This record gives sequence, structure tokens and C-alpha cells, in this order.
Amino acid sequence: MDYENFLERKRHSNKGFGFDPLWLSGTLYDFQKHLVELACRKGRFAIFADCGLGKTGISFTWAENIARKTGGRVLVLAPLAVAFQSINEANKFGIGAVYRRQGVEQGDRIVITNYEMLDRFNPSDFAGIVCDESSIFKRILMER
Repeated sequence: MDYENFLERKRHSNKGFGFDPLWLSGTLYDFQKHLVELACRKGRFAIFADCGLGKTGISFTWAENIARKTGGRVLVLAPLAVAFQSINEANKFGIGAVYRRQGVEQGDRIVITNYEMLDRFNPSDFAGIVCDESSIFKRILMER
């Protein structure tokens, strides 16, 4: 096998994972809607928007789309200080979210927990994940 074929076999595909969004919050600005649409259509996506650009609304609108499309749940990870505030933010966008410290309950669709509780959840219970304030990963990795 030649080197080009070897490299081609290692290439990751970015096709076939997404879908057209099923719902967009009417409270989002056009650029926020665009980011949600892009994230849904790509299927595997990260949004690293600056502070004040509405990442929470974008994240919850994406999560709602994943829940609707898959019929499954989405886990939203957030720092403890932000987790309960996130429930209020989700409600502003017409999205029901619940906070859980461990596991899920019947009827849960969008579940918020803090990073420290992650090991108390089963990954197979979720169709998607949002990592809010993901810079926390830097701190966690630096501590190890």
C-alpha cells in the first residue's frame, strides 16, 4: 500500500452525522440561528463563541433539536455555580430542562448537572452532550 492510500484510510469523515434543524427559538438572533443550523447539519460540532454572544441559547436550542430528532435525552454539563441558572435560561427559550445529581428519571429530556457529578450518569442514557464553560477541562487536566 502506498502512503497516500494509507493517509486516505485515516481520514475522518464529516458527512452523514447531521440533520436539518426541527425547531429554532424565535428569541435567537440570526447569527445564533445560523450557528444552531450549522451545528445540527454537521452533527459533530463545537461552538466557541465569545462571552455575551448567547452560547446558552444556542446550546439549549441545539439540545432541543437533538432531543426531538432522536427521541432521546441531552446532558448539559456546567459548573455548579452555573447549573441552576441554566434551568432559568432554558425556560426563557421555552425549553424544559431539569437538574439532576445522578441518573435520569422518566420524562427527562434535557438534563443539567455539574461536572463533578458526571461519573454518576450512564452515557448510554444520552443522545447528545453540551459542555458549558468547557474551559473547566483545562483546570481538571492541570490537576492530574
